[in-house]
Amino acid sequence: MPPASHAVRVRRERSGRKGKTVTVAAPFFVERDDARALLKDLKRSCGSGGALKESTTPDGRACFALELQGDHVATLTDGLTRRGYPAKRAGG
Repeated sequence: MPPASHAVRVRRERSGRKGKTVTVAAPFFVERDDARALLKDLKRSCGSGGALKESTTPDGRACFALELQGDHVATLTDGLTRRGYPAKRAGG
């Protein structure tokens, strides 16, 4: 079960990706296997590829970021909320 003390931010990025749109959801403070299983389910629901990245929060804590190819902000936000993660849209 996800911790309720933080909100997962879901945002769309294009910078540094040769114009390709990627949807990023972070931070996830879970075990690697749990993050992989979550990513697999989300990729299936969005019908796209993706990757699990190691990341850090601004205060230096280690976490995971989920990256999905394409613009899936609404789908990802809904899917994470249904799975018990407090997800919020970030950015414009």
